[in-house]
Amino acid sequence: MSRRDPDIDKPATPDQLWKELIKKRFRDFVAFYKPDMFPEIVFEKTEFLDKELLSITGKTHKGLVDVLAKVHLKSNAIEFILLHVEVQGYPEEQFNARMFGYFIRIWDRYRKPVSALAIITPGFGKGKASAVFSFESFGTKLRYEYGLFDVRTLKYESCLRSTNPVAVAAGILASSGDVPLWKKKYEVMRRLGRLGLTSEEMHLLIGYVDRHSLLKGKALEQFDAHIVEEPEEVKMILTSFEEKAIKKGIEQGIEKGIEQGIEKGKLDAAQKMLTMGISVADIKKITGLSQSQIEGLRKKRKR
Repeated sequence: MSRRDPDIDKPATPDQLWKELIKKRFRDFVAFYKPDMFPEIVFEKTEFLDKELLSITGKTHKGLVDVLAKVHLKSNAIEFILLHVEVQGYPEEQFNARMFGYFIRIWDRYRKPVSALAIITPGFGKGKASAVFSFESFGTKLRYEYGLFDVRTLKYESCLRSTNPVAVAAGILASSGDVPLWKKKYEVMRRLGRLGLTSEEMHLLIGYVDRHSLLKGKALEQFDAHIVEEPEEVKMILTSFEEKAIKKGIEQGIEKGIEQGIEKGKLDAAQKMLTMGISVADIKKITGLSQSQIEGLRKKRKR
């Protein structure tokens, strides 16, 4: 299978995918990563405070993801959830102090309860992660504890059995014993493909899995060989098949265009790509159609 052309599609980084996963699948994310708060939140009223958090934490850092959500509880109270993900997972000497610094600044600005959760990814290594910041000075004592979710403790089979899309996607990070990466990727993607989600809903989840399990050589060949056997509706929404589907759609469109006109062939291909959730910008680059033509197709599709 050919890899994406960087001039056509620049895949999102793991940092971006984590942030998008939190925001677009917030209900599922909380259900899996912070289940104690799930029954209490009115999710429809959730606000993400990107600009406010940036002013609190300073510039963003590669390999770190911070999301601040303002949530309304069923008790009519308002609280804040600070989610921090160590994407690259490296241990940081001042990590606990930084988490406390975030907390105190958020508290100082909003004077509302702040529930903080740090998510540790496999790249952290074998060391045990701490979730406590404390100090003592001449009778003054402080101890700050926050939530910690260590992805390294996830059970692969449990993730696969879940009906929560975020939990299933997290399976790609779970320890799977002797299961090779290509097979784990195949099984996670196959499970996601059977949850009844739309192709647009699947696009982020599959992209998340794909970026955390890049394959090459024989492993990629084995993955492709298994995916080929999947039903067409499953294949069409898998990221690794996306480029094949695009290529196939263009080829079919061109073949059809020889008989009915190249322009119509391109429009047919663009229509297929819209169905798959491909962005207008990418379709424009691939087909050469104008943005107005593609927008027209999208509006027609929504009728």
